[in-house]
Amino acid sequence: MVNTELSGGLLDPDDTPFLITKNILRQLIRDEVTSVFQEQRDSFMEPMFRRMAGMEATFASLYNQISSQTNQTNVDPKVLENFEFDTIDSGEALTELDERLKNDDQYKNTFVAWVQRYINVPISTKRMSKLLKALFTPKFLCLLTWSGRGKRAMYTLSNYKGIIDLFKTVGSTELSKVGDREVADFFILKLRYATYYLSRQECNQTNS
Repeated sequence: MVNTELSGGLLDPDDTPFLITKNILRQLIRDEVTSVFQEQRDSFMEPMFRRMAGMEATFASLYNQISSQTNQTNVDPKVLENFEFDTIDSGEALTELDERLKNDDQYKNTFVAWVQRYINVPISTKRMSKLLKALFTPKFLCLLTWSGRGKRAMYTLSNYKGIIDLFKTVGSTELSKVGDREVADFFILKLRYATYYLSRQECNQTNS
C-alpha cells in the first residue's frame, strides 16, 4: 500500500510535482504560437478567399459573354470556316483592308466574328494585342506610326479609320468599352517599341 501521508498531511495525487524540461517548454511555446498564428491567418485569409471566389465567378461570367459574342454576329458558320486573311505586310494591303472595313459592313461583321473566335480573353489591352499580331507582320509594324512622326515611319495609322474602328470593336467587352483615346494610347505604346520587339524576335530565331 502506498503511504500518502507526508509531513503530517495527505498528498493529493493531483499535487504531484511535474518536471518540465527545456525541450518540453519550447514545444509548448511553439504549439501556442502556431495556434495563435493559424487563427490570425485564417481570420485574415478568409475574406480574401471570398473576394477571390467572387472575382473568379465574375471572370467566368465575362469569359462566357465574350465567347458568345461570335454567335451574336449572325454570321454563317460556314462563311467563318472558309474565311481567309493574309497578314498585312504592305501599304497597299493596309489601305485595302481599311477601305473594306469602312465600306463593306458584311465583310466587317465577318472579319470581327472570325477574329473573336481566337481572342477569348477579357482584358481589352490583351484583346487588342492579339488583334495586332493577327493583322500585321512584325517588319511592317515598324513602318507604322500613330501621329506621322518618326524617321522610319511611312504610314500614319491614325488616318485609317476602318482599322481604328476594328480595334474599338474587338477591344470592347460587356464590362469595358474601348474608345478613340484607348486605341490611340495602345498604338502609341506598341509602335514605339515595334523595332525593339522585331530585333528580339530575330535574335530568338537566330539562337534557336
